[in-house]
Amino acid sequence: MMNRRSVFSTLFGVLLAVSGLNVAHAQGAPVAGKDYLMVKTPQPTDSSGKIEVLEFFSYACPHCYDFEPYLESWAKTLPKDVVFRRIPVSFGREAWAALGRIYYALDVLGVAEKKSFAVFNAVQKERVDLLNETARNAWMKANGVDPVKFSEAFNSFTVQTHMGQATRSAGLYDIQGVPTLIINGRYSTSPSLTQSFEGALSVTNQLIERVRAERASKK
Repeated sequence: MMNRRSVFSTLFGVLLAVSGLNVAHAQGAPVAGKDYLMVKTPQPTDSSGKIEVLEFFSYACPHCYDFEPYLESWAKTLPKDVVFRRIPVSFGREAWAALGRIYYALDVLGVAEKKSFAVFNAVQKERVDLLNETARNAWMKANGVDPVKFSEAFNSFTVQTHMGQATRSAGLYDIQGVPTLIINGRYSTSPSLTQSFEGALSVTNQLIERVRAERASKK
């Protein structure tokens, strides 16, 4: 049986597909300094030829947890020229860094997107101690992830490298809070700026369109 959050996420996804988040268009173009910020030092993207959207997040962040159903539904509607990637942050906290390694270990196993909301639930709602190896392995097994393969990935050099790169990216983009969205290495927005989860995604969509138009004008 679907819980309320699952039902809401599904319904919201349908609404996104139908409306394309046109609310922001009706309200006018997003305003710099109010709806979004310019990245102080624009960064190159890792998605050649495509428009890249990054979400800086943490499984320990309650706002990221609340944002997740909106974000998941939005991500399902993205056109082919847009790539969405998540980057976990630690802000120097050992516990947050361990949660970030959980994300990357699941990513190595190819199930990060399928399991992310379940991890959020485990941390934020069920209060599972995923920092404890025994509890973490038991949770992985119960949720269809091979605990042996997960532990190998979690402790691998690859995952440690990814987490180090994530920390550097958070510094380069001067991430001060999460969730934060970065559009093509140049623009930054967040629910705290727009005052709503829907607003952050509407502004993101408009900035994607801006990048697309800028590229077209240069051809």
